[in-house]
Amino acid sequence: MDFEAHVYCGDHHRSLQGRGLDTTTRATEVSSHIRSLYDAGVPLYSKEIIRDVGEQLRSGSQIISVRGLNGIAVDVNIETGQVFDAGDPDWDFVVGAPFIQYLSIQWLTSNALGYIPRLAYCNLRIFHYLKKRYRSTKEIVSTIPHQSRKQVEEYFVTNKRAWETSEQRRQLQSIISMKTLCHVNKIIAFACGPMAFSDQAPWAIRSAYQHALVITLRDILSELQGHPIGCYAQDPGYTDIDRDVLENSAITILDDPQGFLEVDDSTVVLSFGADIPVRQIIADIARPAMMIWDRSEFFEDELTKSFGTDPDSSRVTKMIRTFYEEIGFPGDLEAFRHVSIYVRHGP
Repeated sequence: MDFEAHVYCGDHHRSLQGRGLDTTTRATEVSSHIRSLYDAGVPLYSKEIIRDVGEQLRSGSQIISVRGLNGIAVDVNIETGQVFDAGDPDWDFVVGAPFIQYLSIQWLTSNALGYIPRLAYCNLRIFHYLKKRYRSTKEIVSTIPHQSRKQVEEYFVTNKRAWETSEQRRQLQSIISMKTLCHVNKIIAFACGPMAFSDQAPWAIRSAYQHALVITLRDILSELQGHPIGCYAQDPGYTDIDRDVLENSAITILDDPQGFLEVDDSTVVLSFGADIPVRQIIADIARPAMMIWDRSEFFEDELTKSFGTDPDSSRVTKMIRTFYEEIGFPGDLEAFRHVSIYVRHGP
């Protein structure tokens, strides 16, 4: 699907309009309860619940049932096709396809999205993409223009070659080759981003290098482990062109939430500045053989201060300190800045 910059959640939208917003002390009580559940080790995420919500969305159901951390199921209506005022005289918003929005422990305990009683315990929420539509013609406003299939392929090949011939790539191979690795059978990359929108944007360059890293890891690990390594990637921003180019390099594209469901203890997980809490999800559902992702820098007030991309947490930090060796990613390439390699202890 093409990248959409605007998203919508009916409950949040209606709360902002003053319907159903609860500002009582109940919000503080619920936040404290969620924090106590978290501190007691209750998982925020499970494959069972993620799989269930994903299957409901794929089935086309118009009502999605999501079980909250308190064990109570909440029904959410699919609102695809609804139209509402965008506050502009020329166009409206049309509600598009639904998707799962994963909330971190920080968002859940801060009520940063506003306190909505029925959703307060739901860390999986149903959002929708929004499309702009001209009021006069009812035509959808064009999204960011794409490069051609040929341009994206050439761009990826050029940057992949630059990465493969770099000193950082050589150092990475040396680091991994010296480690006693657990069994690995696949690599899953999250949030590496699309390449099809522009070859000039910094994030397009990062995307090309990060996908090139997937291929590098496949080559290194398949030689070390003596068997083929599957490569997968999940990012809602991929266009059809991105999918085609990446699958031509033997990287299979997975739709959300399939990437999370495929992660197990024989997986190498990659994630770079994701807009969702990838690290927190992984910490609850698996102990991957290796992770290459944002450096863990947890501090005591993390739950009240960190609202950046893919926020850290005490649970992520505990997992890393208990089960993994941390190694700095070699070099200072922009695509891998503030990234570390985490190798699980033991064969």
